[in-house]
Amino acid sequence: KPGAPVKETKPAAPTAEEKEKAFIQRFIRRVRQRGFLYDERDLYNFHISAKSSRLVILAGRSGTGKSGLVRLYGEALGLTPSQVAFLPVRPSWMDDGDILGYLDRNRMLYFPSDTGLAELLVEASRHPEKMYIVCFDEMNLARAEYYFAQFISVLEKKENPALQLYNPSLEERVYNHSDYPARIPLMDNVLFMGTVNVDESTCHFSDKILDRANVITLSQCHFRDLLKLSPQERKVYKEITAEEYDDFRVKEGMGLNDKELELLDALNDAFTKSGMPYGIGFRVAQQMGCYLENIPEEAGISRGEGLDAQLVQRVFTKLRGSADQLSGLLTLSDKNTAEGLLPAILVRFKALSDFQGSQAVLKRKAGELKLYDYTM
Repeated sequence: KPGAPVKETKPAAPTAEEKEKAFIQRFIRRVRQRGFLYDERDLYNFHISAKSSRLVILAGRSGTGKSGLVRLYGEALGLTPSQVAFLPVRPSWMDDGDILGYLDRNRMLYFPSDTGLAELLVEASRHPEKMYIVCFDEMNLARAEYYFAQFISVLEKKENPALQLYNPSLEERVYNHSDYPARIPLMDNVLFMGTVNVDESTCHFSDKILDRANVITLSQCHFRDLLKLSPQERKVYKEITAEEYDDFRVKEGMGLNDKELELLDALNDAFTKSGMPYGIGFRVAQQMGCYLENIPEEAGISRGEGLDAQLVQRVFTKLRGSADQLSGLLTLSDKNTAEGLLPAILVRFKALSDFQGSQAVLKRKAGELKLYDYTM
């Protein structure tokens, strides 16, 4: 009616997809503003891996800013320094007591490690509404299979995962058990990450670690691109809650279609035929499917490109051995091309992807086999 007051309509609340898009753009801006030269696809890959798996390991040349990228991800999430723990790995670490702490049974007191990890995990368990990041810096300076042993078994549990600090039957007798309970629930609000350099001072990961991690090798852009960056004033972002971050995740079934599963079967058959002890387990296949389901629409990453990235990060990381061991799987021809069962399988399934990343990895490893008679 004429003269009637106009009712104001509230704008619709942003969807989870819109919130995730805004967060990723925030992350990319923060990286650019801080002077880091990373390919945008690497940044999307890092985010997809972080939300779809319990452990992300960043590899690359020393000094390329792997630890810095983890810090920037935390800043983009709006986390305070107390919500992000960086643990510089020491070569002397032998078990989880080195990173968590120990129970003094004479005094019945729990003494936490100076890493601060136990305190952060206790805080995270008591504040499930907040996000936290734990980063093991230079993770392979010590044998991760030793100091990370308890995490290896806990991170794969779907229901009620928890770290055990000491025997639960002793909890009531421990004077500071209110600060350090016997078991710490390990929820999805904690993101576990690691950085690695590969040189003569480091240890190589076993399949126990590789089966549970997305290993991302970051590509460095050209130095001349530094001139294109325009550093801006550092901004503190509103914190992303654990509930909001969980909304970014897509949680469905297997996540892989029939043809993709056929590809994995073909790769497993090739590994078995060659007599190699490694392969693709159900856990890896499920996590690969989870990654593919979690690719945001705006990422500019097709399903085929995502599948290729997962083969690089989850399957071919385990391809190592001597030229004699791998001769059936992979060789370098006189024409400088990779040949063998693995390249042939990728060609056979070219309808799924062009497998550019996988082909490049296989060619590099074939070159190492020819030059050094071994690849790692």
